[in-house]
Amino acid sequence: MIYALYTCADGQPQFVLEGAYRNAYYLMDDGAIFNQGSAGAAYSIFGMYDLSADGKKTVCRNYWFTHEKNEDYSEIYCWYNTVGEMDITVSEELAMTPDDLWEMEEELCKRIVVLDLTSFGEYGGVEKPVYAENPTLQAVYGSDYTGEYDSYSAEEGEYAVDVVFLTDGAVRDFKVIALTVTDVSEEGYISFTFDDLYAYGELVPEKGLSVKMSLPETIPFYGISYTDGTGNTRIFSVNLSGFDGSVYLAEIGGVG
Repeated sequence: MIYALYTCADGQPQFVLEGAYRNAYYLMDDGAIFNQGSAGAAYSIFGMYDLSADGKKTVCRNYWFTHEKNEDYSEIYCWYNTVGEMDITVSEELAMTPDDLWEMEEELCKRIVVLDLTSFGEYGGVEKPVYAENPTLQAVYGSDYTGEYDSYSAEEGEYAVDVVFLTDGAVRDFKVIALTVTDVSEEGYISFTFDDLYAYGELVPEKGLSVKMSLPETIPFYGISYTDGTGNTRIFSVNLSGFDGSVYLAEIGGVG
């Protein structure tokens, strides 16, 4: 019996169904999911389902059940539909007895596949990603980059440009942040507070992240943060060079 069925939909675990003694599910030899159930002595149910194309639900293929036709409970009739509901108003009455129906059910049961159980320990799980302990990150103009990238817009407007962030080693918890100046020391050191704008997740060497933002010539408005392979959070401001107009990153803090 299938106690629970999960799929991977849109890259995430997706719960599909849960089985129980009076509502049991089995895998059939053609990949269909066979369901047997009971809602009481007079109500037997069995049916066949297919998994939807997106992997998020089951779709009824065939559905048989027993049910009285009216308020007279002295005789039980057999019904069929393809909507998966024990509702005689959307079902076809079958010219057979409950015994005939149960014989059909027994034949379908012969097609149930016996599943081998594999523990999570034997399966081995998913290999953990390896994150770089001291990666080098850089920022370049989108017009100068021709590789693969995802996109995010932090700002639209006349002065917004595309800046692509790249890394030579995988990092996690990569975020685009907004910077707010809180203090400027006599020596000219600037202190900032940070607000998360966009949580991108894992940044890898194979793909950059393009962010539309403005680049003031003096105090930066935007920054990035990420967690390296040692578990430390690194924080950088995104700056415009007054020397050649290039974009560069300057580390402004970190949290261990």
